[in-house]
Amino acid sequence: MASLRIQFSQLGFLQKLHFSRTQLNLSIRKQKTACSLRNGPRKPMWRSRVLSTEAIQAVQSLKLAKSPEKMEEVLKIKLSRLLKADVLDTLTELQRQNEVHLALQVFNFVRNEEWYVPDLSVFNSMIMMLGKNKLIGMAEQLFVDMTKEGLQLDSRTYTEFIGAYFRVDLVEKAMEMYELMKKSGFLPDKLTMSILIRSLQKAQEKELVARVKKECADYIDYPEKFLKEIESTNDRSTRLKIGTGRESESLYYLNSLNPSTSCLVTDHADLIHRRLGHLSLSKLQKMVPSLSTLECESCQLGKHIRASFPRSVENSVEYVFSLVHSDIWGPSRVSSTLGFCYFVSFIDDYSRCTWLFLMKDRLELFSIFQNFCAKIKNQFGVSLSALFAMIMP
Repeated sequence: MASLRIQFSQLGFLQKLHFSRTQLNLSIRKQKTACSLRNGPRKPMWRSRVLSTEAIQAVQSLKLAKSPEKMEEVLKIKLSRLLKADVLDTLTELQRQNEVHLALQVFNFVRNEEWYVPDLSVFNSMIMMLGKNKLIGMAEQLFVDMTKEGLQLDSRTYTEFIGAYFRVDLVEKAMEMYELMKKSGFLPDKLTMSILIRSLQKAQEKELVARVKKECADYIDYPEKFLKEIESTNDRSTRLKIGTGRESESLYYLNSLNPSTSCLVTDHADLIHRRLGHLSLSKLQKMVPSLSTLECESCQLGKHIRASFPRSVENSVEYVFSLVHSDIWGPSRVSSTLGFCYFVSFIDDYSRCTWLFLMKDRLELFSIFQNFCAKIKNQFGVSLSALFAMIMP
C-alpha cells in the first residue's frame, strides 16, 4: 500500500389416579405455561435416556391444555399415539417439573393402558412427588393401590413415606412407617437414617433422636463416622470440623460457636478476596482478622489515574477543502442488491465531513471524483487544494 498526495493549483475539472381438583387444591385456570426458570434452576433431565421429540411435544400440549375437554383430547389423541417408553418419559418429565396435576393425569392414563404392568419404581416416583407437595392423603391412597396390584414394597417406598410424613410434621406416622419397614425385613440405609435423624432434630424430638442414633450401629457400617458426617459441616479439603448447622425449609443455617467469627477456615485470603468481587482490605479483615496486607494486581490497576486525552487534535489546515483524504474499498465478496461491490470515501481534513459513493467498478472512480469536485465548488464556492489518497496495488 502506498499514499499519494496531489497539489491542485487550479482545477479544470471539479465530484396423567383419579383425584378431584379440590383435593389437589389446584385449578387448571391457575396453571401457567412458562419457558423460563421458575423457583430456581430445575434438576437435570432423566439420565437414562433423552426425551424424544414426541414426548417433548406431549409435555407442552399437556401444559397448554386449559380446560378439561382440551385435556381429555390431548390424552386421547396425542398421548395414546406414543410408544410406551415415551409415555413413561413424559410422566417422568412432568414429575421433574413438579406438575402435580398433569403427572396425576398421565399416571392415571398409564394405569388404564393395555400394556400397563404394575411398576414399583413408577409408584415410588409418584409418592416422592406427592410427599414434596405435602399431599399425604393421595400418597397413602397410592400405598393402598400398590398392595392391591400385588407389588412388594421396597426400602425406597418406606423411605419416601417417612420423608413425606415428616414434611407435614406427622412424626408419629413417620416412626410407625419406620417400625413397619423394619418388621417387613427391609434394613434402613444411610438415606433413611439421615432423614430420620435430621427431621427428628428439626422437630426437637431428643429422645427419638437418641434412639435412632443408637440403632445406627445395627444397620450402618461405621456408625460413628456416619453420625459425625450428619452432625457436622466438614471442610472438603482438610476434613476438619468447621461448624454445625440446622436445616429449616430447605435452607441450612450455620450454628457458629463464636458469633463474631465469620470465616472459620481459610487457606488463601486472596482467593476469598477475588470470589467476593475484590473486597477491600478493611472489609476482608473483618472476616480474616489475621490478614495485614493484600496484594492484588487487578485492584492496583483499577485505581490508577490516567491522564485525560486532549479534546481534539489541532487541525493541520486552516480552511475547508484545503486537504481531502480519500480511500477506495473493494471488491466485496457479496454484491449489494443493486450490484455495488466498491465504495470510495472523501473526508475533509478541516471539518471531518465525509462523503461516501458506491461503485460497481473501479473505472467509475474518475467520474465520481469529477462530480465531487464540481459539487463542492457549486455548494461551498471553494476549490479542492490537495488530495491525500490511499492507493492499493
